[in-house]
Amino acid sequence: RMLRTALRALSTTCMAAAPVVACSLSAQASDASLSKGVTGMASQQKNFVVGKVGADGTVARVSWESLLAACSQANVVLVGEVHDDPGAHELELALVQELAARRAASDLALSLEMFERDVQAVLDEYLCGTIRTQDLLQDARAWPNFANDYQPLVDFAKNQRLPVIAANAPRRYVGLVGRRGLSALDALSPAMRALLGDYSKATASPGLRAKFLSWMSPPTPPESSQNSSDSTASVSSPTPATVTPASTDGSTSPSPPSSSEAVKGDAGEGHKETVCPYVGLSRLDNMLAAQVLWDHTMAHSIAESLRLHPKRLVVHVTGAFHCEGRLGIPEQLARLHARPLRVVVVVVRPVPPSVLDSLDSDRSGEESEHVLAEPGTDFVVLTDETRQRSFLSTHPV
Repeated sequence: RMLRTALRALSTTCMAAAPVVACSLSAQASDASLSKGVTGMASQQKNFVVGKVGADGTVARVSWESLLAACSQANVVLVGEVHDDPGAHELELALVQELAARRAASDLALSLEMFERDVQAVLDEYLCGTIRTQDLLQDARAWPNFANDYQPLVDFAKNQRLPVIAANAPRRYVGLVGRRGLSALDALSPAMRALLGDYSKATASPGLRAKFLSWMSPPTPPESSQNSSDSTASVSSPTPATVTPASTDGSTSPSPPSSSEAVKGDAGEGHKETVCPYVGLSRLDNMLAAQVLWDHTMAHSIAESLRLHPKRLVVHVTGAFHCEGRLGIPEQLARLHARPLRVVVVVVRPVPPSVLDSLDSDRSGEESEHVLAEPGTDFVVLTDETRQRSFLSTHPV
């Protein structure tokens, strides 16, 4: 139980289809470069272990190929990450590389929480080679950890001429909803409302609401579990915390505009005083509405891409809270899309090396006694939490 509590305290929070752009940029990728990227996966696999999640949350170790096979048959793959986990970013790049090797470029798209819908044109210009990296960083409001954590993924898509969807709601509207509620969006211009899709029926399910309220509760003090001998590791039930990017002068600054950070404040203050200084969220109901706006907008972006390209596989990278247990984006996607979709939910979770080793030593196909995941998740990928992170943090976002 000590290990379960510790891991729970460490787990994660907080244009629909990329338009066809006439690019003068010639194809930069070759079969040789693609093969090199995919082959490099062999050396990376030692940094993580893949598990299949059962209906009761138990995890059985499976092969990398099993994960790839499931993802290649899906319409949507939702990869829920901890935003500063280098193992997650390696996994995401390897996954997209492998899927790109198995599908035509026209049948695969990358979708990112890290870019907002109103910067789609800027992102397209970068993918076409029209603008420089520094232009993308400035004009597309890239996250502070973009260069290390997401640029390799975006650049691979650029080289392979894969569309990249800027899927998230503009943060100014998330802050607006957090301060004044979802109805405040009605005052936006028709063009801006169109970016968000029809949000009028976007609500939190009972399951998401219960999870959110639990997540907002103050964490259980570690002392309460010191006398327990239960060593099962949980990789679900996110807990709030504070994270700030590393600074060269030792100071701190606001975290990237992640879903995890924009709805949470000081965990020690509890519900009453929870305030996010980044977008100014303060009322619990509106904070949940802001969370729903994120989920709805990202689901709308994915659904619109699939409406325009029905045979496409969309790989969406987001914070784990948005998809774990099939809550959040999967629920909104089911509401928005006209036909049933095959959605694979993959949650990537950093854990202590001892937990990673325990599952790694289990035989493939057998349930692990050391790891539990949130039911509804299809796969959990465990990474080494001791690796260097992108941010100075008391808790990984």
